[in-house]
Amino acid sequence: MRGASVNANVPIASAREGSLGFLGEMQLNAMAGVSQVSDFGRLRTSNLGLNWTPFRPVQLNASINIAQTAPAVTQLVAPVVATPNTPFFDYVTGRSTLVTTIFGGNPDLAPEKRRVTTLGIAVQPIKDKDIRLSTDYVDTRIDNQAASLGGATPAFQRAFPDLFVRDTLGQLVSVDLRPVNLAYERERKLRLTIDAQVQLGKTPPPPPPPAPDAAKSATPPAPPPRPPKRPPSLWLSATTNYRLEDRLTLRGTGSVLDLLDGATLNGTGGRPRWDVDLNGHFSYGLFNLGVYGRLQGPTRIRSDIAASDLRFSGRTWLVLYSFVRLENIVKKPWAKGLNINFAVENVLNDRINVTDRNGQTPNRFQPAYIDPLGRSIRIGVRKLF
Repeated sequence: MRGASVNANVPIASAREGSLGFLGEMQLNAMAGVSQVSDFGRLRTSNLGLNWTPFRPVQLNASINIAQTAPAVTQLVAPVVATPNTPFFDYVTGRSTLVTTIFGGNPDLAPEKRRVTTLGIAVQPIKDKDIRLSTDYVDTRIDNQAASLGGATPAFQRAFPDLFVRDTLGQLVSVDLRPVNLAYERERKLRLTIDAQVQLGKTPPPPPPPAPDAAKSATPPAPPPRPPKRPPSLWLSATTNYRLEDRLTLRGTGSVLDLLDGATLNGTGGRPRWDVDLNGHFSYGLFNLGVYGRLQGPTRIRSDIAASDLRFSGRTWLVLYSFVRLENIVKKPWAKGLNINFAVENVLNDRINVTDRNGQTPNRFQPAYIDPLGRSIRIGVRKLF
């Protein structure tokens, strides 16, 4: 792959430089690039952005990003594997059945084109504190995205009839889950982000300067004092997405699917109206602890058949993790470069529950099928030589 790009930053106003100072700080930036990719030709990327800081704690931004990307290598050349007797839910009949599933690559995939328009405002409410609040409106359109159709819904079978094979009795016998190109998807959402990095406690004082006559003294100088221990530090980040629209068109002349209200792409629920991503890390001396969390709202797949009208519960996924550099504790040669990692995944053992209109859970949608592990504890050892 070969490529080239050009960037430009154009200052429009600057109070510091005395140019249109009443506007504050304003800058326009642009980028254009092209890549030559084997089998896909020239793929283009461009970005146009405007940053405006009318006064210190507030920053406004707007950007348009357009990018063409080739499919992943595995989506193109992964070996084709057919697995018989795989449990699969048929949304047309409302029953689970055993089918032959086909996985692998699709060499006929076209490159994806993604256009992202963002309008945002960011505020730093406390001077000299690393705390930042931002709100963005994000409008995304994806053309020719490569995806695997994970469910035998009527909409999928009308758009891609060759991927779903039935016998003379209408029983589903084979499902081709290799990736295909979809016409386009448009998502509009509001995104709220909070970032904070704080130091708990006071900053330790600097070490005292050496005595002025220390260099002239006949006695050797005393060794410098140990550096003061750093106070505890805490880093937190939280991002909330609230989707206003998420519609998918499978083929150019096909119907539009509302992923927020009854449609699905992967067959295991629609797109949640809201979700929250949490990240945090605390460190003090040799001790450190991190947490990652993802919360998402409930979804639904609508159908005229009661057994195929499914409700998927929300989920709270929490991960706690920590690591120890053993060389900081054990002063032995074998401990050098030795790290031990700990992680507890799905701390709450929370799994998605699925029920149909009759209050039943279809076979293949039991919580243990969707998430076989549940809560798990992992310990890893890594040694650098």
